[in-house]
Amino acid sequence: MKKLNVFLAEAFFLLFSFGAVAQTKTGADFFPGKWNLLVAGTPNGDIKMIVTLERKDGNLGGTIEIVDYENIKISKIDEKESSVTLYFNAGDHDLFILLEKKDENHVVGNEMDLFDVKGERIGKTGSVNANIQAQPSVTGEAYFIGKWNILAKGLPQGDTKMVTGYGCTS
Repeated sequence: MKKLNVFLAEAFFLLFSFGAVAQTKTGADFFPGKWNLLVAGTPNGDIKMIVTLERKDGNLGGTIEIVDYENIKISKIDEKESSVTLYFNAGDHDLFILLEKKDENHVVGNEMDLFDVKGERIGKTGSVNANIQAQPSVTGEAYFIGKWNILAKGLPQGDTKMVTGYGCTS
């Protein structure tokens, strides 16, 4: 009988230890990796970016690749239990993106408390899941209204940044 009790106790602890391993990632373990993000509704249209977050020496850091534009180093990251805030500089503007855990492979949030952000973890194969789609965009002349940051590359004088506006009243 004593051997049966010991066997049952060992089986219970073995099952309990498997259950502890199967828990979902939270906090510090959830956010490291590659994320495909979509910032919707900016004056320049929807912006697609790939965020890479890595933990080094206990600190979370990373980069933001704005698709078809530039790579940006994240200057600061504030971590909480189920969210992170990424601080960075793009187009001579200090910006931040808040990301909150939605489920095991998705995040939601906002950029500068103004624009909705949704994101999806990029799998280990590196392929971006096509489930994140841009919102229907403005077409015709209305598309060009607003302030535009333009980067002209490969000019004889070198690369140059320009800011222009069309149809702006301010």
